[in-house]
Amino acid sequence: MITAVVAYKIIGVLVASQLFLLPSLISVEHGYRGLTNRGGHFLKTTIEPGYNLKYPMIDSVSQVQVTMQTDKVTNIPCGTIEGVNIMFEKIEVVNILDKEHVYSMVKHYGINYDKQLIFDKVHHEMNQFCSKHTVKEVHVTKFDQIDEILKKALVDSIKQTKHTEGLEIISVRVTKPILPNKLKQAMEDVITQQKVQKAVEIKAETEKKKAVIEAEKAAAIQKIKTDALVLEKENLKKISAIEDATTFAREKSRVDAETYKKREEASANKEMLTPEYLELKKSEAISENTKIFFGPDIPTMFNPMMSQPSSFEQPHCSKY
Repeated sequence: MITAVVAYKIIGVLVASQLFLLPSLISVEHGYRGLTNRGGHFLKTTIEPGYNLKYPMIDSVSQVQVTMQTDKVTNIPCGTIEGVNIMFEKIEVVNILDKEHVYSMVKHYGINYDKQLIFDKVHHEMNQFCSKHTVKEVHVTKFDQIDEILKKALVDSIKQTKHTEGLEIISVRVTKPILPNKLKQAMEDVITQQKVQKAVEIKAETEKKKAVIEAEKAAAIQKIKTDALVLEKENLKKISAIEDATTFAREKSRVDAETYKKREEASANKEMLTPEYLELKKSEAISENTKIFFGPDIPTMFNPMMSQPSSFEQPHCSKY
């Protein structure tokens, strides 16, 4: 027979097993998706934000962010082409994982997928970059290009790596590298000298632009004066042409008037030259040229043969 003690143990085991199999609540935060690990394998179905059920002691739930996040990679050592070791204190990589690819990403690269795909890749790419450039290039001349160079390297690496669909690199921000003290002072001196040189160049360029502006201003003023003078000359020329045209027109009118007058007079005279008018004028001319002579010599004026009057002739007067 089963004793009471054994019975109580059996009942306890059954109760415990039932409690073990009872589901419990778990909360998934907004902006995340939950992945259930059951017996060492992740379930394909992701858990939406909010309260969800899980089986204690069987399931464990991991939360994966599916909104934009910033991975901060710190203390990245870097050796330049001269063999100088420098340190990048922090590099920020802004990225986002699409919610539809959470299961595939975690299945192949784990919950901390960004360690392999982003953190380790940043260390590798920065060492590659530094090994091909001088300290001056890394710290000064090419520093403003590092953000885009590193971003392109990360994007290309993700495209070339399998099962990385859904992971997007948004931007990269690289801080200035930390230099050894002596080198830092030397670089600061170089930068200061470059700033002074740049200031001199800017001042010279400003003076040059100022001189060009002044010259252009003077040329513009001279052009305005020249244009005004030309305009004045043209106006005077137009005025003179108008005066000449007016004088010509006035003189032409006078000549035309005189010509018309003479033409009218000639026409009138032509109409007057009738036989009766000519006879009248002839008579008037004879009348105006008639002379009266007195004395004994009247006949001899018209007859030379009669040089002396006869003794019996008496002086008389005659009209011719």
